[in-house]
Amino acid sequence: MHIPLDAKLLELGQARDQAWIQGDTAGAAVQEQFLTRWVHKHGLKTVSKVCACVWRTGENGPELLAFDHPSAGKQIVKGTLEPGEDLALAVLRELEEESGLKHEKAGEYIGLLHHGGAGGIASGGAFEHQIWHLFAMPAQGDEAQNWSHIAEGSLDEAGLEFRFFWQPLQGPKAGFAPVFLRVMALLEHHLQNSPTGHPGHRVP
Repeated sequence: MHIPLDAKLLELGQARDQAWIQGDTAGAAVQEQFLTRWVHKHGLKTVSKVCACVWRTGENGPELLAFDHPSAGKQIVKGTLEPGEDLALAVLRELEEESGLKHEKAGEYIGLLHHGGAGGIASGGAFEHQIWHLFAMPAQGDEAQNWSHIAEGSLDEAGLEFRFFWQPLQGPKAGFAPVFLRVMALLEHHLQNSPTGHPGHRVP
């Protein structure tokens, strides 16, 4: 039976995620190599993205900054890497463009995930292979509980109003696409296992 490209890429990406979370670095490397060959075989364009995992410590555990997109459900701040752009600078730029928050440091790079999805306006919406680079960014402590921001930057999002909130990592996650659930799982794994984990800022 033929498996659609998006479903197969999700399957391969999730297999790599699980190997990584389980501490099987050799298995993750094997999955990475297999996935790279599969992408090449199908001639998919690869696009690099950055994802800002801004988090704080809430009353019931870690909370992740998220927002309601006016037409695409609940999301986490992320965006496309510009040509020649440094990953750390890119995630700071995307965070400011989408949320209005200005951070001086990009936090800690915690890894990547592979995702398949439709490209933006600039790419004509064609299906593409995306590599999301994840950064764990402790909240600065002066963020509001909720706020709205008019997005800037990309043709796809400039002018849209994003409504921000704090999503408990251990609570219900209805409304998020599967790729964002994968981001949350990788962040939660990082926070539970990083020897240099930052305590984060508690809710006032």
